[in-house]
Amino acid sequence: MSDTQGAFLALETAMQLEKDGYAFYTQAAEITADPQGQRMFRALARDEQTHLTLLETAYASLKSTAQWPNPKAAAGKGSARRRRLVFPKSAQAAGAIAPNATELRALERGIKAEKDSIALYSRAARETTDPDGRAMYLRLVEQEKGHLTVLQGARWQGYVLAPGRTREGTSDRASGRI
Repeated sequence: MSDTQGAFLALETAMQLEKDGYAFYTQAAEITADPQGQRMFRALARDEQTHLTLLETAYASLKSTAQWPNPKAAAGKGSARRRRLVFPKSAQAAGAIAPNATELRALERGIKAEKDSIALYSRAARETTDPDGRAMYLRLVEQEKGHLTVLQGARWQGYVLAPGRTREGTSDRASGRI
């Protein structure tokens, strides 16, 4: 496989990953009762859209000019055989988080997905020979690490439905359920 073919396959995989991430985080925001958790998941969904735009710009540039775009210019616009789906396919995303699933489950799924995204983009950066392509993937690695930090912080700080709190926002103790 040529470098160009490998680049297209890696970009196609990455674009699908970001589409799936957007669908997943959008649904996670919908099932989350806590307003701060909703904001967090919506922000992550917006970031996935931004990543998708960056990847689409790179794909279009490679296709039209056989050159990677300058990473700074592309950022301003907003191997596939080893592909593992991190998020469910977009068509399946609606069923990925059942309405009765806890926010904690969505949070844990997001943490795993971000770790897998970091691994995917790190591998792509190592395998890309073009400096601009490598820079783009390394930028995505840093952004996904930021997402991971946000999700891990939410898990530990209880921004999403914390143990002992009901969907109504009261504690089990206050509602007499303990």
